[in-house]
Amino acid sequence: MPTSEISQILEQHHEPLLQDWMKLQLAALGRRLAPQDESNLQSNSREFLTLFRQGMLSGDSKDVNTSAWAPAREFLASPGT
Repeated sequence: MPTSEISQILEQHHEPLLQDWMKLQLAALGRRLAPQDESNLQSNSREFLTLFRQGMLSGDSKDVNTSAWAPAREFLASPGT
């Protein structure tokens, strides 16, 4: 699937993807989070999906070491994410 198609899918289906991903993350934890923690998880997940889509839009989906992917790499490397 071409990068542009993946980016388009991520943009068009951002909310359902986020909701499904949240369900999977919460299920993997095996316990219920406090409302503020769940809100933080959702915020971080939303931000990562946005950064991931931006990296995909760069057209270089095979090399995440390019500068277009720097924001996503920095987000993942930051404490608390």
